[in-house]
Amino acid sequence: MNTIILLIVGILIGVGISRWCLAKKKGEEKDGCGTLVNTKQTDEKERRKAEIMKLFETQEEVRNRDVETLFQVSDATATNYLTELETEGKVRQVGVFGPLVSYKKVIG
Repeated sequence: MNTIILLIVGILIGVGISRWCLAKKKGEEKDGCGTLVNTKQTDEKERRKAEIMKLFETQEEVRNRDVETLFQVSDATATNYLTELETEGKVRQVGVFGPLVSYKKVIG
């Protein structure tokens, strides 16, 4: 009985160590909630969101199509970037649906 328990504990420890090593190797870390995140991907997303904010220096409104063209990404990816900026309180959505939607920079 003790042998089986030791075997199970050993397997669990081995799996944990392997997972940790692979995560470090891939540039992944755990966030504050214990969720595995890819830091390279996160850095790229933050860089792109900063570039979107720079668009507001040259134009009053930014549309989804502007982001799609800038980064050569899908409509869904462009929407995700803009939605995250809206959630962060950096932009606000103008319009409700489809091509009528644009985003303006939040002042203040």
